[in-house]
Amino acid sequence: MKNPPRFIVLENVCGFEKSTAHDLLRDVMIDKSYYVEEYVISPTEIGIPNSRPRYYLLAKLACCCCKSSNTEIMGKWPVNDNTAVYRRKTIGEYLCSEAARDSSLSISSETVKRFANVMHFVTPGSCYSACFTKAYSRFAAGTGPILVLFKNTQEQRLIDRNKIQEQNRASVPAFEEICLEVGKSGDFA
Repeated sequence: MKNPPRFIVLENVCGFEKSTAHDLLRDVMIDKSYYVEEYVISPTEIGIPNSRPRYYLLAKLACCCCKSSNTEIMGKWPVNDNTAVYRRKTIGEYLCSEAARDSSLSISSETVKRFANVMHFVTPGSCYSACFTKAYSRFAAGTGPILVLFKNTQEQRLIDRNKIQEQNRASVPAFEEICLEVGKSGDFA
């Protein structure tokens, strides 16, 4: 590579760190003089309200004064006096107003009534959500967070399954919102 990037950030699924692809990547990075740090952490530790643990690799092109790469995968994000404290964001900070009006994302009141006890409901005020999956269009349970939008802010603080069924205000998140919540820019979507 003629002009290697100065920094590399990689996010992947847990388990990647035990794969042959990981070992090859790490060997190449070190061979190309990168200082490497690896983490398996929950995105909530760095301010992203998604609870599924992820593998992160941070690499910096080494200079003569850089220390050698870490050989262990860390389970905690480093915090010291020079590290910014991450503010936990709410789901509402990732919502797109157009998506709130998109009826194709709505979940029928029959589906909500039938599966409310196994659905993971979140409101714009929620600071935590389960992981997103590809099963939204195929299954009602175990698919990921279901967004509930109430007309009044007071109602949004407390998730009442009966109110959700009455008002039929449940929907799946829009693709753009999922991208924003997992740290991708609006341009990516």
